[in-house]
Amino acid sequence: MDAIEFLKVDHAHVRDLVGRMTASTAEQLDLRHQLFELLRQELEIHTRIEEHLLYPVIERQGSHEQEQVRDSLEEHQEMRDRLAQLAKIDPSDQHWKQSLIEFNEVLEHHLSDEEEDLFPRARREIGSELEQMGGRMYQEKGDRLREYSLR
Repeated sequence: MDAIEFLKVDHAHVRDLVGRMTASTAEQLDLRHQLFELLRQELEIHTRIEEHLLYPVIERQGSHEQEQVRDSLEEHQEMRDRLAQLAKIDPSDQHWKQSLIEFNEVLEHHLSDEEEDLFPRARREIGSELEQMGGRMYQEKGDRLREYSLR
C-alpha cells in the first residue's frame, strides 16, 4: 500500500469514528468516551505521520507546495485545539454534540483539501517515493499504537 492509499484508509477510519460519535446518544457515555479516545489517538498518530514523513517531501517540490503544507499544519493545529475543547465538555452535555459537529466541519475541510488537491499533486510529483513511504507509515503507525497500548 502506498502512502496516499495508507492515508486515505486512515481518513476513512477517522470519518467512521466521528460518524459513530455523532450517532451516539447522551446515554451512551461509555461509548462516547471510548470513541473519543480512539479518535484522539488516531488523529495524533495520523498527523504525526503526515508531518514527519509526507509533508517534508512535498515541501521540497516548490513554493506552492510549501504554502499547502503550511495550510495543512495550521489545520492540524485547529483540529487539535477543537479536540481539546471537546475533551473539556461532558459527553452528556447538550453542547458536546454541537462541538463535535464543529470539529467535524474542520476535519472534513482538511481531509477534502488533502484528498482533492494535496494527494493528487503528491502522486504526480513524488509518485516514485510513495510506495516506500507507505511502508514507513505503516511501521510508524504500528510503533505508535504499541506505545499507546503500553500507557
